[in-house]
Amino acid sequence: MSDQELLMMQLEKCYPEDKSLSPIEMRNLFEDFFAKRGLKLKVEFLRENELTQELISRIRRSYDDFKDEMKRVLKFKSDRLVRNKYYEMVFAILDHHHFGIANKNKQLIKISLNRFAVIFEVNRKTTSGNQIITDFYRSGRYKQHNELETIFYKIENVILTR
Repeated sequence: MSDQELLMMQLEKCYPEDKSLSPIEMRNLFEDFFAKRGLKLKVEFLRENELTQELISRIRRSYDDFKDEMKRVLKFKSDRLVRNKYYEMVFAILDHHHFGIANKNKQLIKISLNRFAVIFEVNRKTTSGNQIITDFYRSGRYKQHNELETIFYKIENVILTR
């Protein structure tokens, strides 16, 4: 029996009609299946969060709290450049934590850079071009402005606290 057939049999066990297996039990089942074959598997269950009007207004209000600190760290004189950097970090956080927007069927769809730019009134090209610098979750990001990391995680805390 091939590995693919074994995996399909294992998947059939994972989806019983009574739905009795918890996500943790399913994760353990998958990890055991691959561990027996000498493979390592990390299973994560994604939880999507909704980008609500309340969260949008909280993000906009918190910009004033971080503006002066970011201006000092970045040594920028322009408020526009600081604002762009702030929203680049906000997008990285929202993207990393799988935030979405509810569509008409009340299903969450992942927030795209275009939609983000429209909601927060920022330039999409500028925001997308600087993601490799301001996304502190990326392992291979450019090491520019490392002092921003503490600000980045403060912004993340503002976004994730309800």
